[in-house]
Amino acid sequence: MDCISKQKFTIILIVVLIALGCAAYFGDGEGYFIGSFVPEFTGVCLELLIILKVFEVWQQRDEKRKLIKVERRLREFLIFFLNHTCMDFPPSCRPGRFYGIDYEQNQKALEKLINHIEEKGLAENLVIQVQMYCKSECQIINNLIPVSSELENDHF
Repeated sequence: MDCISKQKFTIILIVVLIALGCAAYFGDGEGYFIGSFVPEFTGVCLELLIILKVFEVWQQRDEKRKLIKVERRLREFLIFFLNHTCMDFPPSCRPGRFYGIDYEQNQKALEKLINHIEEKGLAENLVIQVQMYCKSECQIINNLIPVSSELENDHF
């Protein structure tokens, strides 16, 4: 049930906190409501805000770890696939390790690979080899579609 978003709830808590602060400042300190309920409600609102922030940080950290795992799996599959299909290409066209530190080198190698394929095309045996590989690993390829859709653009 998604009636209210976390952001709206946080805004409501802040508004209530401000209202309680104003009530405590401008209200009669001798009254039961101002003397007892306002400090209690203020404490509850502050605790809720702190808890929301802590859970948000935990959730973001877990999501980041999950995306790193997903990216790692895709990278491993890409390396495996390219290593088995690009063996006949010149060494300058073969991609490297696909790690962040090799980002520029990988981009250049992929561009060279694409240019090489566009200029010279693919040998028929390589096309058949790729088709056979994709048929034999169809389940893995189908499983990669939802995995890759979880990644954001900044991972590529």
